[in-house]
Amino acid sequence: MMDQRLKDELPQLSLESLHELDRGKLARQFRRAIARAMQNISEFPCKGEKVESREISIVLKLTPEVKFNKISLETAMGQAEALRPEIIGISAACYIKDKFPIFQTDDVRMAIDIVNDQITDVRFNPNNNNRPDQLELDLDE
Repeated sequence: MMDQRLKDELPQLSLESLHELDRGKLARQFRRAIARAMQNISEFPCKGEKVESREISIVLKLTPEVKFNKISLETAMGQAEALRPEIIGISAACYIKDKFPIFQTDDVRMAIDIVNDQITDVRFNPNNNNRPDQLELDLDE
């Protein structure tokens, strides 16, 4: 179960929070991609008489972090061992696709809540890619 302080202080992974991913790199790279597209449109508004759109895509890649637990199974041949995956976290990375070289954020580890084997909440620390549970010190307390 995720610590309540993490829920209170970290942004939940959503469209509204993506700009904070990887210390704001995604937002900076997206602005650059838009600027490149605007420059390209300014220089080459069309090919001959054909007007072409420019596409910029943000791709979100989610990778589960899994540990495997040995479990014992009852089979027709007797006892058998198997490995059961347990989700212990998630990493997220975003990349921008356009006609120019692709930018990708670093992997960002997420704090997760799991209820009945279902992920119910995913949060990240905008200031620390590897330790979502490492919060900034509050010197006012």
